[in-house]
Amino acid sequence: MSISVTNVTQLYAAVNNPNNAGKTISLARGIYILDPAMDTNLTGRLELQPNMELHGQVNNPASVIIDISRLPSTSYGPVSGGPNRTGAIRLGKGNNVLSGLTVIGNNNQLNTVALSVIDTDLKVLNAISKIKISNCIVGGGRIGINVRNVGSDHDGRKIDVQLLNNVLVNNQQSDPGTQQGQGIVIQHANGVSNATIKATLKGNFIYGNTIGVKIFNNSSNNNLDTLNNKIAITSKDDTIVMNKLGISIGGGIHTGGTKKINGNSIVFNATHTTIQNNAGIIHDSVVEPSGIFVTGGSVSAGNVISNNKVNINLTDCTLSGNQHVDIMAYGAYTKTNNPLGYTPPIPPLPGTFNIVNIQLNGTSATANVVKTDCFPTETPSTNKVTVTKMP
Repeated sequence: MSISVTNVTQLYAAVNNPNNAGKTISLARGIYILDPAMDTNLTGRLELQPNMELHGQVNNPASVIIDISRLPSTSYGPVSGGPNRTGAIRLGKGNNVLSGLTVIGNNNQLNTVALSVIDTDLKVLNAISKIKISNCIVGGGRIGINVRNVGSDHDGRKIDVQLLNNVLVNNQQSDPGTQQGQGIVIQHANGVSNATIKATLKGNFIYGNTIGVKIFNNSSNNNLDTLNNKIAITSKDDTIVMNKLGISIGGGIHTGGTKKINGNSIVFNATHTTIQNNAGIIHDSVVEPSGIFVTGGSVSAGNVISNNKVNINLTDCTLSGNQHVDIMAYGAYTKTNNPLGYTPPIPPLPGTFNIVNIQLNGTSATANVVKTDCFPTETPSTNKVTVTKMP
């Protein structure tokens, strides 16, 4: 059953009604400005009911605009029973679909609470979250589309997501002093374990963001472990160009505290995907990546991380014109957080048995690669980067 809406009042009424679970909401052409004054229950957010679909105009997504730029910090969190920060449109209860929409934030108005434009952090107990986002234009946020399991409440949760023929553009919003602003993020974060994300990306155009695609397992919580999570991504015919950094991949990322971030894995398989003309982003004085930056494990000085693994397989992909390097890979890496040109003291070792395997097939084999097993140097090295080229 389809429910037609023509204005934002009808949109809130249709999406917020639990009796509309399983139904399709069809938006007429126009601009829908989200406003907390019109929806006091969720302070202006849109949260899809279980198995709900939200459709605009598939062949003309620019004609149906959801404008989130007026939402204040209170619209994004903290969320009762959920994460500290979330997105303006939330998905994840069973089978949810978004298609044929433009969703825009406001890069000119810093909102330090707003995490994402679209987020997948809703869940239904004992059910896989199956999400499809297609033919959408998403921009003007800190994160355009945020696919994530977050916190211990998501332990063991499974997400199966399809991102098809979307445009992710001009996501550059950032906290002061950071380099955020990501088109697509796929992550396990803040103390979640044994969770799984399967993502299919096809035909997306990702440009003008600080980071085009970011994929990682981490925890910013000081004491919650992030263990044994799996991310598997298939990319086909995606175009990731003219960002500062094309793709960032972190098998395990430790940001401080007493937690453990071990045993996580990421698999990234791409065919006919273009990663080109990305301008470069400075992580610290050691790394200057621009095409793909990958670490099996990365830590802040004094922490350790172990047994995380990343496998990358690129077939007939185009990697060229990226400033500095097409692919920069570390088995494990300790961040120095020092300015460019400063020679830092040698930091502690980052941990053990963090592995990156990269296979470049066909035209992908022309990519230039800089690899380091471990920074600082580990002797003998248990952290490894292996690169195989098969022209």
